[in-house]
Amino acid sequence: MDVEAAGALATAGLIAHEIEAESKLEGDRGHACANCHTALNGDFCHHCGQSAHIHHSLSHLVEEVLHGIWHFDAKGWRTIPVLLLKPGQLTRRYIDGQRMRYLSPLALFLFMIFFMFFVFSWTNNGELIGITQEANISTMDRIEIEKEREQKKAKVSSIEAALKNKEGDWDKSDLIEAKVELKIVEKILAIFEAGTLEKDTSAQASMGAKMNDKKTYTSVQLIDLAIYHATQNPDLAIYKIKNTAYKFSFMLLPITLPFIWLMFAWRRGVAMYDHAIFSLYSMSFMSLLFSLLAILARLDLGELAVALFLCVPPVHMFNQLRGTYQLSNGSAAWRTMALLGVTSTAFVLFILFVLLMGLK
Repeated sequence: MDVEAAGALATAGLIAHEIEAESKLEGDRGHACANCHTALNGDFCHHCGQSAHIHHSLSHLVEEVLHGIWHFDAKGWRTIPVLLLKPGQLTRRYIDGQRMRYLSPLALFLFMIFFMFFVFSWTNNGELIGITQEANISTMDRIEIEKEREQKKAKVSSIEAALKNKEGDWDKSDLIEAKVELKIVEKILAIFEAGTLEKDTSAQASMGAKMNDKKTYTSVQLIDLAIYHATQNPDLAIYKIKNTAYKFSFMLLPITLPFIWLMFAWRRGVAMYDHAIFSLYSMSFMSLLFSLLAILARLDLGELAVALFLCVPPVHMFNQLRGTYQLSNGSAAWRTMALLGVTSTAFVLFILFVLLMGLK
């Protein structure tokens, strides 16, 4: 498990906490709030919520980091059980305005995506995701990776310099992410140099022959190119997908929303906002499920992981649809089947998007 992955999870907790409750910084007790300068009338500012007492100790700095992760509120620990067992009730309550008790869907989604990345880093036991000793990386791929390594090094250096000089809009989370990316690329090259990813001249000639015999999968050249690279180098494609997918996970929302809207286009009283809340909570659950499946696979419980993958999503979708939109069992059932199709379509579109981004 990489230290950088743990750092990314800590950053996610802090960011999620900031989304959930803006600027609850601590301030010195005095006549005016140190944050908004409103006259104080108690231990907390009635205008912005900041504490009247400012802490300057290192122990409190550590406390704030832990608070950012685990004060993932008490709200987080109240939200997750309901998300697992009564997703429809959770979504409906949040839409209806009962929001103080539960974590917001955006904060929960953000945390779960980073948590899933953290789990994947651990379950790969320090090895490169999607890369095996039999991976077929061409000379062109190696040149691209070396070029990417130099770009990542330059990015890390520029962010470090900017943070040191307090310039630009960079923060520590950007530096952590840049270092994670650099370390992954360096591991690829280290394995390559060790000879585990080498191939002989005949294999290179075979690859060259295949490149002259490209197939047309669609009428869009850019998509054909992405699919071609993925089929010729599946291990590298899987690595790129797993390394890049979490960064573009927010794209799942605009991809899925139009399809969900079509399922309720004729139903009154249902707004696009409702679909967004539904999608965020649903994707949060799926992220948690995939994290569990990765752990089970790591423990050689692949059959159980497959069974959960096939059985759990439809049941969860059915319960969430029925509770969120107040549907009958029949209406929830056919929409569950439709939503499974929507999920598959959205997943394919998302993978294509990630592959296209990997070509740049």
